[in-house]
Amino acid sequence: MHGAESISFRMVHRGVRGSGKVQVDHRNCHRPAALEVKQCGCGTGLAEQRSAARSGHGPKPEIKIAFRLTEAPSLGVFEFATSSWTLAGTLEPVLRAFAEGQASVQCELRIESHSFETSDGVQVTCHEPVLVLG
Repeated sequence: MHGAESISFRMVHRGVRGSGKVQVDHRNCHRPAALEVKQCGCGTGLAEQRSAARSGHGPKPEIKIAFRLTEAPSLGVFEFATSSWTLAGTLEPVLRAFAEGQASVQCELRIESHSFETSDGVQVTCHEPVLVLG
């Protein structure tokens, strides 16, 4: 990935009582349509935010990653978009590398599978994206 602009990470709450999309910066909720800023009560940690989102009162991650393949950069730039909480939890080392002035970073974007059994006894497999700084 080249440059901090290759990662877009924000927390967004969509469909809030007709106000459309609400962007959250962990302290305030910005409602662009109403030009209103309101104190945010969704928490600062990912666990608190995820809990608030599950209850319908908090934002969800909105992540976009632009990248080139290391072994075939001539194929151009690819974009991966997700609202995965797992990926949101793995972004910090990459964002920190860019904040410390690195112009480009090499990472591995992979899909990890996790299986579990529901309370009804049904076996479920989830596939989550993970970004690992190389």
